[in-house]
Amino acid sequence: MPFQDSDPERRNLMISSLGFILFFWGGGCLKDDSLKLPMLNIEFSRPGTIALFAWVALIWFLYRYWLKHSFGFWEQFSTELCEKKYIEKAIASVTQTEAGPFVPDTELGFHMNRIYWQWNGMHAECIYASKVTRNKDTHQIGVITGHDPSKNIEYRFDGLAGWKAALAITADCMFSRPSFSSYFIPYVLFATAVISGIVAWVF
Repeated sequence: MPFQDSDPERRNLMISSLGFILFFWGGGCLKDDSLKLPMLNIEFSRPGTIALFAWVALIWFLYRYWLKHSFGFWEQFSTELCEKKYIEKAIASVTQTEAGPFVPDTELGFHMNRIYWQWNGMHAECIYASKVTRNKDTHQIGVITGHDPSKNIEYRFDGLAGWKAALAITADCMFSRPSFSSYFIPYVLFATAVISGIVAWVF
């Protein structure tokens, strides 16, 4: 991820975390009782205070990042999970529901609208209609012909085959689409910075 990231919260957390990682992995330490910045003609007599301030700033950046992005991730990831190739993979892995098979968009039967995760696994919203037209961007159903809402069902990917398909689709989306890496990499860097600091302090 480039440092010219337009998101200031993500950029601040990543750069500060990388600074901590570089300091600890590079064997950095405060040897003297003072810290001098010759370029600014400043000398700090309590460098420990500067270190404490740096930790507080890192935690503040984490809080600001979480505050801004904690809810936006699921919306973006859910949208990516409903892209054309994942809907097609889901239909190919399931082929049919308990109430009947999935059919092409121009035929009467069940049409998978979207897939999503809940606490008990991955689910699919299935619409019973004679014909559907999908949005080009999201691949979700936009126009429905001959819709019978009473026959709509929610399919759950259960059993060994269902869980295998759900995990394969989710892993593909996580590592090939931007939302997961853009959201979690800053957390990974923060955790690495904290663990590096603890290891340096203990050992």
